[in-house]
Amino acid sequence: MVVLSLKGRIKWYWYSHDFPYKWLKHGKAKVPDDTVAGEYYSKNRSPKQVQDVFAIDWFNYVQEYDTYRKFYEQCLFYKGYVLSIIWED
Repeated sequence: MVVLSLKGRIKWYWYSHDFPYKWLKHGKAKVPDDTVAGEYYSKNRSPKQVQDVFAIDWFNYVQEYDTYRKFYEQCLFYKGYVLSIIWED
């Protein structure tokens, strides 16, 4: 999945047909706080390396047994925009 955000709000997102989740946690209303992109907006952090995130951090309609399903998030930062790339092994 790829998510583009600006000022803490999601501008657009795209996912492949085989990505396991289709719905973002807050829709397009806001970037979830417990994500790399969310920490950029709330804590001004902009790590250059890949970070671990969990299904419950980014996605809606996560089954209880998948709450801590591990994903990876890599972000590119540019003039207030954040491009998040999210994937799993």
